[in-house]
Amino acid sequence: MDMGFIRQYFADHEEQAYIAKMLVIAIALYPVEKFVMGNTFILYILLPTLVLIYLAFALAVTEKSAISILLSFISFAQLTGYERATVRANFPIVTTALIIINCAVFIGCQDASDESREYIFNYYSFPPPKNELWNFPLAMITSIFLHSDISHIVGNMLFLWTIGAVLERRLGPRRFLKYYLVLGIISSLANSLFTNFDIPAIGSSGAIFGMYGIFAVRCYFKKISFQIPILGPLPLFVPFLGPLVFLSFNIQVDSLMLFGIELALQISGSYHQLQTPNEGGIGYMAHLSGLAGGIILSFIAGFHKDAVEERYLEDGVVTFESVLRPSYALNQLNKALELNPENLEALLTKARLLAKKGPNTRALEAYEHALSILVRNDPSEAALVLRECLYMFREFADKSLYLSLGNIMRDECDFKTAKWLYQKVITNKELDPTWREQAYFFYALVLIRTGEDDTARQYLTQFLAQFPGSKYQEVARQRLEMLCV
Repeated sequence: MDMGFIRQYFADHEEQAYIAKMLVIAIALYPVEKFVMGNTFILYILLPTLVLIYLAFALAVTEKSAISILLSFISFAQLTGYERATVRANFPIVTTALIIINCAVFIGCQDASDESREYIFNYYSFPPPKNELWNFPLAMITSIFLHSDISHIVGNMLFLWTIGAVLERRLGPRRFLKYYLVLGIISSLANSLFTNFDIPAIGSSGAIFGMYGIFAVRCYFKKISFQIPILGPLPLFVPFLGPLVFLSFNIQVDSLMLFGIELALQISGSYHQLQTPNEGGIGYMAHLSGLAGGIILSFIAGFHKDAVEERYLEDGVVTFESVLRPSYALNQLNKALELNPENLEALLTKARLLAKKGPNTRALEAYEHALSILVRNDPSEAALVLRECLYMFREFADKSLYLSLGNIMRDECDFKTAKWLYQKVITNKELDPTWREQAYFFYALVLIRTGEDDTARQYLTQFLAQFPGSKYQEVARQRLEMLCV
């Protein structure tokens, strides 16, 4: 095999190189992870001790307090890494609702009588032991919301929140719910077909692993916390510490690496399950089929393209916010814009980055491009960006922006800025006459709103004389008569 060709290929294909590196590391770490997770001494004593030593070192070399450093590493659940403010603003309502519904169903089943629980299991697990025409298709859905015990539901819900909140913000609530249910059904069917159709299964893990498959494609660049129990084995032996069993140190690692380890675990478990199809226990085939289904659906939907664009964007935004390596940040933002020239966040970040050097043509071009998009899609945001832009620039190269932004600022009741923008159109006789016609008319209306009646009369008179065929003639004449009364 020509190693030179391979090196050149990965040099020319940055994303493939990144993915291949993470998966190779995952394969190498898989036996280590199995050994660590199966070794009580390492998991509960050695690793927490090493983390505490690291925190002590961090305290010695930084000015932060011990509490702030400690809190930055501690949580009750897995966490995803950095999320941009524009993404965090979208609350994951479907993920939250699914967690609430699952918990409510679990509590209801726990409080139900033995006969009721048996009825639910017989008719609503999948495949249902009591298979009738009406409940067989229904059980494909209901089985996703049933759980066997507290550890089953807590583990699933923590994992759902970890990946669900991130994914829902990118897929949108409706599409997220659709994929969740579809992948849940796929995993249930696959688990029954490849193992023993007579053994019913319950749990949302198949649907969640399906969403994890989508996460591996759509959010491959994200980091997820690897959790180390902070209290070691104490919560297992001291009853009142039981609620703290999930209190952990969070060590951020590449999500693809964790995905590779998880994939190897599911393949290994599925292989064993295929050899012993009559055994119950963990539904490895449901997990693996969910993962595969999520990955396939992601590529069909084109999520991999969105992922590459966001990776460049997020890399550029993070670097820009850290005030380090501005040239690298600019390079990443440009890559995002090559994939999508209409990427508003990339454009604004690029404009702000370039403007740090003072007013310049490249920064103005980026601001103008962003404003042209916002004028069409989000006038209120366009007003905010315009005010930011006007701190540095007093002229636009794109003259068409003056009229559109003037109308927006008039609607926003920022009459001072609106008048300035309209004046730019009125005084430039080289512009399209229809632009100047509208600018004259709306400028006069703003003058009336601000109580400048004498100047308004002057401009209305000029407007009637210069644009006799305008559709605004009648309204302008009425306004002028009212001012002359």
